[in-house]
Amino acid sequence: MHKIESLLKDINVIFAAAGDDVKVTTTNVYNDGAPSTTEAYNYHLFFLNLSSGMQDKSWQNAVTKAFSKAGLNIRMTYGMTKA
Repeated sequence: MHKIESLLKDINVIFAAAGDDVKVTTTNVYNDGAPSTTEAYNYHLFFLNLSSGMQDKSWQNAVTKAFSKAGLNIRMTYGMTKA
């Protein structure tokens, strides 16, 4: 969590890390009996489907304050543009 720089709102809530510190692992399981495949890579964004309330200023302030209490300085932005 200490590498998160900002919290963005698009269709999802998006956490943006300082670098490519988010490890993404995708496993494909096939119904036809073929062996499953796993792919892993690093990225700078983490998507969370928590869209309710993101346009509500009091909710945004509460989330920013919670991160601040945890010692994290997080910027809140909307629509992938910097606030």
